[in-house]
Amino acid sequence: MTIPLNLLPQSLVRTRYTPYVVESQTVGQTVTIARNPTVASLLQFQLTGASSGTGTVYVTGWAAGATITEAVTFTTNGIKTTTNSFLRLSGSTSTGLADESTVGTITASTVTKTGQPVMNVYSTTSFRGFVTLRSTTMRGLQLNVVGPVVDEDVVMYTRPSDITIDVGDTITYDSRTWKVSSVFRPRALNPRLDYDVSMLVPVGG
Repeated sequence: MTIPLNLLPQSLVRTRYTPYVVESQTVGQTVTIARNPTVASLLQFQLTGASSGTGTVYVTGWAAGATITEAVTFTTNGIKTTTNSFLRLSGSTSTGLADESTVGTITASTVTKTGQPVMNVYSTTSFRGFVTLRSTTMRGLQLNVVGPVVDEDVVMYTRPSDITIDVGDTITYDSRTWKVSSVFRPRALNPRLDYDVSMLVPVGG
């Protein structure tokens, strides 16, 4: 599989998202914050693997128009959610949890009041790719396809040596935002085929 010869490379941007603001880590006296919430959100802490799971995590940040510190207390391994919705995070510490005989692992993700995940920008990467409209390139090619295979509005070709594209990534192209619905990786069938083929659908479409 090769790209259509009449296509010219375009400037594209790949954006990836994650609900996690605290990536998985062994609980220490300082809890490392990976990123800020994209929008004001509750923080859902999950503690696993601790011998007793007794202790408190303190998180400081901007919520309801002021800088506050909220205590999240664990009495066992499990999930605890803040009562405040945080927009920016300036620090997090813990007491008790780092002193256990078996120290646990903690994460924190952003959620709505009903517990639904809130996605935050994880990374933004500029790259060059090839884009064409309304193609049946992937019709019938079921092998090594991640995601549903359907005829969509946009097909994108990328070199895996330049960038990795996964289902769920968003692509900014021509001042519009698209989501990757499926990816075909022909190199799994023939290493000489050096393009991945992604199907894009408009965000909200």
